[in-house]
Amino acid sequence: MSTVAAAPTPFTFRQVLANDVIRRVWYAQVVSLFGDFLALFAVISVVSFRMHGTANQLTWVQISYMLPLVVLGPIAGVFVDRWPLKPTLIASDLIRAVLALLLVFTADIWEVYVVLAALSCVSSFFGPAQTVTIRTHIETDGLVGANALMLAVLGSNEGLAAQ
Repeated sequence: MSTVAAAPTPFTFRQVLANDVIRRVWYAQVVSLFGDFLALFAVISVVSFRMHGTANQLTWVQISYMLPLVVLGPIAGVFVDRWPLKPTLIASDLIRAVLALLLVFTADIWEVYVVLAALSCVSSFFGPAQTVTIRTHIETDGLVGANALMLAVLGSNEGLAAQ
């Protein structure tokens, strides 16, 4: 007679956040996504109201931000697998902060496109590095909870962007 082992119970959010690395990555994710949202919202506002951007220009603002994510996203994971995780996470966030600061000094619409595209390129490396960090720093039973926690932040950011 064979016995079937009971499936392990997934971690709760509290158990996931008890892991120091995961908690720090989650806090960083919250701050980072909020900053990304504010930067993109500010850029769209400036292009609309100060630069008197056309609908075409506003569309290109969003395309210049999204297209590098789509193109580089799958490729970035290959590089991240070969690079040290912590420096990759820190460097990408610092570079993104500098690029976001550069947006303050943009005067022409093409400069906005270039800075947003560069910001998006760097962001392409942050996501895979974060995913690998989660996978390597939490037990298998905690993966569902950790991923749900990260997606909850993404979902709330998407909700803010929709408003």
